[in-house]
Parts: sequence; structure tokens; C-alpha cells
Amino acid sequence: MAGNIIIVVFLVWICIYSFSFGVYTWKNNNWFGGLVVILISLVSLLLQITMMFL
Repeated sequence: MAGNIIIVVFLVWICIYSFSFGVYTWKNNNWFGGLVVILISLVSLLLQITMMFL
């Protein structure tokens, strides 16, 4: 169980980093690229957490 918590914390850290890159891309007049990066980071986090606990 403790291993799962460490993995979730690591995945959230990666998602936050990717999300911030998406926001940076969005602010530099590339809204579509920023949106795609944000969506991919959120979907990858949700899929990995779902597969971990099923």
C-alpha cells in the first residue's frame, strides 16, 4: 500500500509539471497545443491511477 502512495505522488508530480508546460504553451499564443498537453497529462494520470486500483 505504501508503494502505491509513492507511485501516486510521483505521477501527480509529473502531471503537475506537464500541466504547467501546457499553461505556458497556452499563454504563448498556442492555445491548441496547450490544450492538448493539458488533456494528455490529465488523461494519463487518470488512466494510470485507475489501472493501479482496479
